[in-house]
Amino acid sequence: MQSRIQSTDLPFAILAARRTLRALTNSGDLQRMAIDLIEHGHDCPELHELAWDPVASSHEADDLLAKSIEKLGLQLPSRSEAAEILLQHYATGIVSGLYSPAEGLSQMMRDVYWPEDSRQPLDGSHDMRDFIGSYWNYDDLSDAPDSVGYDGVYGEAAFRAFDEDVRRLARDWLTRHPSPPESILTAEYPHPHSRAGGGSVI
Repeated sequence: MQSRIQSTDLPFAILAARRTLRALTNSGDLQRMAIDLIEHGHDCPELHELAWDPVASSHEADDLLAKSIEKLGLQLPSRSEAAEILLQHYATGIVSGLYSPAEGLSQMMRDVYWPEDSRQPLDGSHDMRDFIGSYWNYDDLSDAPDSVGYDGVYGEAAFRAFDEDVRRLARDWLTRHPSPPESILTAEYPHPHSRAGGGSVI
């Protein structure tokens, strides 16, 4: 399922979180991060090489970004922070209509569940059990909407009921998680001179 949102439209903190969880799949996303860092005052040769020169592979781009982050004294969000940032983004997008419920769930699974579940079971982690269940419910519903149905209704009515339910789940999740991790709030675009205490969080 393709999202309507392109990587170049995403806020820097979202790209940084996706990079932490290894959910970035192409060098273009990493180049966008490099350009954003340059535009906000950061500077080193590796950053410019990544931003402006053709990059042969995602691996090469990721290596350049890692070297830039180390040289500049920056710090990516932790895996736990990254998961919260991404879930916050996609839940907000579902409620606002930026993502359809099915798109938002698909992005949560791709960017958070699959990368993290390979390391440890995630059913109860990050409070995303209901989102995971809804993702699989949609998988069943989309295969046979007239026979499987949802919440006692079938066909197009089943999809409408599903969408309404997922928006409610997203609103409830946001009530329980009203903001991303504090460490990322003031550092979406880290200031190049704010490196006291071990580096800025990006």
